[in-house]
Amino acid sequence: MPDLQEAQQLAETLAMTAATTVTAAMGTEAWQATRGRLARLLHRRGREVAEVERELDGQAALVTGAEAEEARAELVPPLRRQLLAVLRTDPRAVAELQALIDEVRGSLPADAPGLAQNVQHIKASDHAIVNAVQGGTQNNHFMDRPRRSQDQDQNQGQDQNEGEDEDDDEAGA
Repeated sequence: MPDLQEAQQLAETLAMTAATTVTAAMGTEAWQATRGRLARLLHRRGREVAEVERELDGQAALVTGAEAEEARAELVPPLRRQLLAVLRTDPRAVAELQALIDEVRGSLPADAPGLAQNVQHIKASDHAIVNAVQGGTQNNHFMDRPRRSQDQDQNQGQDQNEGEDEDDDEAGA
């Protein structure tokens, strides 16, 4: 059984893959079948299916114009967040979402716009920090390294010594 961090990473990867795949289907023949299944998944967050379908139709309309690729790219992050919320509240949705991804990918041509996805697998260990960005900019400022237990022990020893020095100063005054 995967640990909590692995389960979270799996959910995030699945949500991103689904969001990318679904937005690639928008504006294609595969969209109508995709739309219905996606609406039923998102319905689990308490909204009416018809309401979700109307919202999805509005989003799909954005990807039919001259700026379709830019629209797809802008639709992915909010859809990823919605799908991630579904996965967190209903673990049974994992299999359903994976089936939707497989079905949609099978119905799209391999060169479908917006379908290409780069996946990075990054792992940090032994108190390491990994910072990664894909398709954007990352700025890190004033990033401290994690404190190791030996650093903490040294600092505690220094703090105690400083306290003794202060006591000596007060006694001599």
